[in-house]
Amino acid sequence: MRRHGIALALALLAPRAASATFDTDCDIVPDEIDTYPCDPSVSATGFAPAQGDHGMLLFKDQFPSQGDFDFNDVAVTYNYVFRMDRFGKVASFRVTFNVLAVGGTYHNGLGLRIPMLAREIRRATRTVAGQVTRLTPSALDADATFVVSDDLRELFARPEELINADPTLPRQIGDVIEVEVEFDQPRVFSLAAAPYDVFIFRTVDPSIEVHSPEYRGTARMDTSLFGTQDDRSDGTRNFVDTRGIPFALRFPTVVAYPLEAVSIDLLYPNIVAFGQSGGTLHQDFYTSLPQSQYAYRDSAGQAAPTPGFVATNDLPADTSCVPAWGLAVQWGTRRSIFTYGAKLADNGDALVTGYTRGDFPAGPNLGGLDAFISRYDTVTGNENWATQIGTSGDDTGRDLVTDAAGNIYVTGAKSNAASWGPWHNGQLAGLSDG
Repeated sequence: MRRHGIALALALLAPRAASATFDTDCDIVPDEIDTYPCDPSVSATGFAPAQGDHGMLLFKDQFPSQGDFDFNDVAVTYNYVFRMDRFGKVASFRVTFNVLAVGGTYHNGLGLRIPMLAREIRRATRTVAGQVTRLTPSALDADATFVVSDDLRELFARPEELINADPTLPRQIGDVIEVEVEFDQPRVFSLAAAPYDVFIFRTVDPSIEVHSPEYRGTARMDTSLFGTQDDRSDGTRNFVDTRGIPFALRFPTVVAYPLEAVSIDLLYPNIVAFGQSGGTLHQDFYTSLPQSQYAYRDSAGQAAPTPGFVATNDLPADTSCVPAWGLAVQWGTRRSIFTYGAKLADNGDALVTGYTRGDFPAGPNLGGLDAFISRYDTVTGNENWATQIGTSGDDTGRDLVTDAAGNIYVTGAKSNAASWGPWHNGQLAGLSDG
């Protein structure tokens, strides 16, 4: 692409449309049954709990104290979309969280731990209100553990209220959280285990966590809290109270939750037998004999908001081969600039090489054409670094590759005997060396 006196734009695009009668990406999966016909690394999509549906978790945040037992301190829904290769291994996933209620007085954050080593994560991002940020796994945990939000109240316009719990107040609709996690390579990953370890923690004291009963807490967890006050954790079933009812309840669908200060056993009477049986009986307690008069309604009689998605639908953005702008970066000089090669580094950064007659950001121009290499963060669009290489003659970059150590190798041409690094052992072999 060539621009005179203006700028060059780099964009990440999906490929052009594919025919259903071919195997466009050569992954041995025909386009007609390939969810991603233009991406050879993946070919199928999975969902949890189901396409377009949401599961739900209700938390009590006063652990290890039972408190009022209304289970509206944090109410959050989840939906997972998995991208899989032709062998059924998962390459990446996207999870959408909707926080429906923050009815406790504490400020709580939300965490996610998945059964994958932290070093097996290539990249993770979070999108909230159109802002994309990178997520870094906790350095304290072997399993990949992410802080999804430090304070869930920040998702709402009136953060200090009892959000969607107090029947005298109007309900609020918070920002949706979307988390994308990409593995270093497709891996065996159980979809049936979703939502994995979704937990809450105190914003001011992250050592106080609440997890589902099968989990013991992260490396930050203050384990001395187990067995104190109303907690009866035994190492097998954890975060359960004196009646065996978990401090975190998980549901495969969206359910009603109690009004503020109303114990959940009034809304769902069979939850007591569920807890006393160790969770083996009355697993349908949320559908059997619910007493809806105890369910949350706001001052206008409305129930909790309906969970949604960041995008217009719950499918990945790249399910077709129609070109779609994902990131655009523009730069330029007052002279001509050309780009010839682009690659993605292991961490997802974009590497670009080409040549220019002007002063590139790394400049100045050394005469004739100068080669350049630039590295961009594909999440933010920020330039990480750039270098301009040249002599008094014409020097060009045509293509590049990277290795596992992060080294970058550039091919191109050079028409001057002057040295700008190892190139044919420093010897010019002809008019234009490559």
